[in-house]
Amino acid sequence: MTLTRLKQPAHGASQARYRKRLVTMGVYHLMGLGQSVGAVTGPLSYLAYRYQRNNDEDRDFFSRSGERKHRAEHQRVGDIQVIILFTTREIISGALPTFEYIENPDGRTAQGPFVKGGEMQKTLAGALKKVLSPSTSFVHSSIRVYWCEVDRRDIDATYARVAQIIAALAGVGSVGKELWVNLTSGNNVTQLVLQFATSLSGEVARMYYVQAADNCCKVYALYERDRLLDRIARHAAPTRCV
Repeated sequence: MTLTRLKQPAHGASQARYRKRLVTMGVYHLMGLGQSVGAVTGPLSYLAYRYQRNNDEDRDFFSRSGERKHRAEHQRVGDIQVIILFTTREIISGALPTFEYIENPDGRTAQGPFVKGGEMQKTLAGALKKVLSPSTSFVHSSIRVYWCEVDRRDIDATYARVAQIIAALAGVGSVGKELWVNLTSGNNVTQLVLQFATSLSGEVARMYYVQAADNCCKVYALYERDRLLDRIARHAAPTRCV
């Protein structure tokens, strides 16, 4: 798993610079990020579980992903290739540590122990390697994580950054990249901007969030799947800031 920071482009820089750096295949997941590790790893662990389980319901869930030729050839579609995180300078640098969290056993509820918070990049990288391990059977063995700095208090600047990334990805190749937007994590400004950019651009295939029946699941690195309420839809509404 490769972690890369998306730096602010120079004034007047073209979107082609982003396109060149982000050309690859698979689903691109865009999401906000605060101090909660589980707000990112929880939803992704659930998607990985459904991708691995691959029953009729799961195949139907991912059936709209990929290109028509891939589906016609019965290739697996819907796998995660890139994760783009919109977060603050303090989170990226590690000046603001993560919240403590629970590394609960996969698919079960744990009451502890709590893992002390640390630098987000290092902590999240370790958690994602467990969530998106080879056992999840994703087609892509290497998943890139990009860090995009935003100002959580400046909605205009944040919108400009998100819109630029979406426009750049939509312009890659002949049909652009397949984009999913996760509204589970990030603060209100980031979530609102992601919704606006999704609705106005028309370039995002799916906007989703997941919600756990038990509020304590927000501290989990993995969600208890039997109790997870599927709230993934084309245009879902966010629940709360985690």
